[in-house]
Amino acid sequence: MSAAASVQSPRLEPLPVETALSEKSLGLYSVERLSPDARRVAYTVCDPRRVAAEPDPRYQAHSRTGVTRFGVGCDVWVADTATADARNLTDGKGSSWAPHWSPDGRTLAFYSDRDGAARLWSWSAASGELRRVSDAIVRPWGASAMAWTPDGRSLVLPVVPEGMTLEQMANLGQPAAKDKSPGGGPTVTVFAFHPGAPKDETAAAAWSVELLRCDLAVIDAATGSVRRIASNEKIGGSWISPDGARVAYTIHRGFESAQSQQQLYELRVVPIGGGPPRALAARIPQQFGIGVSWSPDGKTLAYLTEKGDCFLVPAAGGDPRAATQKPHPPFLEDDSTVPYFSPRGDALFFLAANAVWRVGRADGSAAELAKVAGRQMRVLVPGRSPGSLVAATRDDETKNEGLVEVDLESGRVTRLREAPANLGRDPAFRLSAAPGGIVFAEQDAGRAEDLWFLAPGASEPRRLTRTNPDFDGYAMGRARLVEWLSADGVPCKGALLLPAGYAEGTRYPLVVFVYNGSRLSNGIHSFGMRAGWGTDDNFQLLATRGYAVLLPDAPSDRRDQMRDLPRTVLPGVNRVVDLGIADPERLGVMGHSNGGYSTLALVTLTTRFKAAVMRAGLGNFVSFYGELGRDGTHYGLGVAESAFGMGNPWDSRARYIENSPVFFLDRVQTPLLIVHGSNDDAVAVHLAEEVFVDLRRLGKEVVLARYEGEGHSLESFANQLDYVNRMLAWFGDHLKQPTEKP
Repeated sequence: MSAAASVQSPRLEPLPVETALSEKSLGLYSVERLSPDARRVAYTVCDPRRVAAEPDPRYQAHSRTGVTRFGVGCDVWVADTATADARNLTDGKGSSWAPHWSPDGRTLAFYSDRDGAARLWSWSAASGELRRVSDAIVRPWGASAMAWTPDGRSLVLPVVPEGMTLEQMANLGQPAAKDKSPGGGPTVTVFAFHPGAPKDETAAAAWSVELLRCDLAVIDAATGSVRRIASNEKIGGSWISPDGARVAYTIHRGFESAQSQQQLYELRVVPIGGGPPRALAARIPQQFGIGVSWSPDGKTLAYLTEKGDCFLVPAAGGDPRAATQKPHPPFLEDDSTVPYFSPRGDALFFLAANAVWRVGRADGSAAELAKVAGRQMRVLVPGRSPGSLVAATRDDETKNEGLVEVDLESGRVTRLREAPANLGRDPAFRLSAAPGGIVFAEQDAGRAEDLWFLAPGASEPRRLTRTNPDFDGYAMGRARLVEWLSADGVPCKGALLLPAGYAEGTRYPLVVFVYNGSRLSNGIHSFGMRAGWGTDDNFQLLATRGYAVLLPDAPSDRRDQMRDLPRTVLPGVNRVVDLGIADPERLGVMGHSNGGYSTLALVTLTTRFKAAVMRAGLGNFVSFYGELGRDGTHYGLGVAESAFGMGNPWDSRARYIENSPVFFLDRVQTPLLIVHGSNDDAVAVHLAEEVFVDLRRLGKEVVLARYEGEGHSLESFANQLDYVNRMLAWFGDHLKQPTEKP
């Protein structure tokens, strides 16, 4: 398939629900990778129609065949960067994801369950042959994929622990029924806590991290032989030393406290040929355990902390030391950031305060190296040469996004690209550079995400993929940035999606998507202005049916988060009304997760909305605090105390009550549709059921759609289809819009 395929003339009619939900996406955490010669790019395309409902919660993180949830329904593709000709290497047989080129670019390794279980496969660029490399069942999660050794002979990757089956892996972290027997014996599950008893790491956790458990293996690319160098550990990430002789890796070591969501990791190093590991650093506070890198000489490891610092530790052992004692803004640490060494190893580079900072190793100096005026610097990735880094940027005013390259010696910034477009929620997983060019993903409010290639010296990029040609046939709503002041005088922006075929002077029904504490205006150039990963919140579904959609900024310091909402959101609604776009008598509101909470909070504080949809939300922080997971974990407690800083209900009783909408449901006059998954392990389904029962008792109009077997988001195509049609009908009925046929 070529990106130069013919484009249909767009027509002004509702985007069919099934077409929107069938949107194919570039694989999450499967980085698009340029071959070393930049002639090809390997990438993953995921088809949501191939994702079936999984009622068993044990198989929601990994499928029954061992595919990570981010790889289900995916194929591995390769595109030619010169011609844009693209080829599906795996042709829909099973699920395939996470492609990685060998150092010489002749072989592409990837994961696939095409033969019934997730294993390591390879594709030969010369012969086109697909080959299963090893019998070992792989166990990757998130960005922890694989790495080739520098000589191209082997790969290091996570596999199922020796002696364990996929079913045994699925049972990890799950409560076991006691004395369960076919004869009708008890099926009790017992959780207990005794003060002074040895700490139970799992029971004291905000959530289970058993999905990280694996062996770290070295697999020979030619023979498929497996050598396990770390056994049955909860591994976050791994890194091969520059000489290929050692592997550093992190192990999850629990949480900072029972009330905290701060994860802790231990850093180890082990000979790649096998032998005892050496512990280098303990209790490292990181989000995902991947902020680690080797120095070019292989003598030192650097690691970031979520506190915003960087430490250096000798690979042979010794005490970690801070890379700098000089004042500096917090160094960014997230799910894609690592410290970067200069080619000579004499300096380190970080992203901090929207700038690239340099830390000298000899003197610990810390100074800003490069920034772009008026632009946020979002991520850093290796550049086209060892002495450069590429950064993704965002214009503070327009929200336009772009790419720059930073020379690490001079700090010189070269602008490569800027457009009214979005580079992805985390561009680090969408960027790949080689001496022959840069590949990146781009989308805008009316155009789905595709890959583009920027050759050296080119002024404009070349489009490589046309992943969703069906969308070309529909006229989409256009994006517009609106601005206002909150009731407290705080400048706010909002991403406004105009109805398709918008006519100046005509007022339209307006649906507001809210999320407390967020800056949703940053997503103005994402396709359908959706705020999440899923296809079921593509707001072009509303825009092509005659609705305007507003995603407002809703900043909050969390002290009075419930009442912050009307102070920030309603002035934004007023602004869209004052512009003559929104009909003040036809206003709706919706949100997911914290946005579901925000939706419920708003309808207890204002009667302006004529319809509301609460997805995966909650109304009672007291109940949320006491939420108990199936495995004994307590996600809600950590969110309330750590993320929201609310303290506990005994010391902050009034704060919990005043920020819980259930205590104010008697004020609700807005019809509410509640949508929730029965297996939601973030916001338990009883929190939605509580709102439904209370509103029904109060005689309010309310509907609860509980999706059996679904988690915090709807995964199956059938359930997404049902939800979107239900949501469209709900707003159509209450905002006086004719309900479109699906």
